[in-house]
Amino acid sequence: MSEFDQYISGINQLSKDEWHQLRNKVTTRELSKGYLLEKAGKVCHHYYYIQKGCVRTFSYLDDKEITIRFSFENELTTSFISFISGFPAVVSLELLEDSVIWQMSKTDLEMLYKEIPKLESMAKNIFQYFIKKNHEENELLRFLPAKERLEHLLKHSPNIFERVPQIYIASYLGITPETLSRIRK
Repeated sequence: MSEFDQYISGINQLSKDEWHQLRNKVTTRELSKGYLLEKAGKVCHHYYYIQKGCVRTFSYLDDKEITIRFSFENELTTSFISFISGFPAVVSLELLEDSVIWQMSKTDLEMLYKEIPKLESMAKNIFQYFIKKNHEENELLRFLPAKERLEHLLKHSPNIFERVPQIYIASYLGITPETLSRIRK
């Protein structure tokens, strides 16, 4: 059983036939560092499961690039609002490492909802979990002092400094790279 199978089976059980139907709609891609999975201004038509790698979600505020989220192995990522609403995304998704990504289109997912009705409630639960998780992290980052934001990040992603450039971590925390260096010491 792959990591993806284990991830999904932890949320809901599917029969062998249902797994086969689901797996036939999932595409596995090996992509290089720097690749943009999604680009701001375009409608997001896929969601992604990260088997290996790191994805940075970012946007622009005026001319300043702002990192919103990091997603690692065994996590789903997409521009959730664009994926659900069909409106152009306000974020871009960039690979920070060579990665193995599993993707499914919204069209295929909606077709599977009809073929496997319990999949719709499962997907709803997954999306709600990730939206809630992202919202909670954003709230924490907004109200905690910089040192506590860093401690929270390190608690949940202890190897982040080995995988993500410091400039993106500082942007995510809402501080300058210099402040981040000072806090780390």
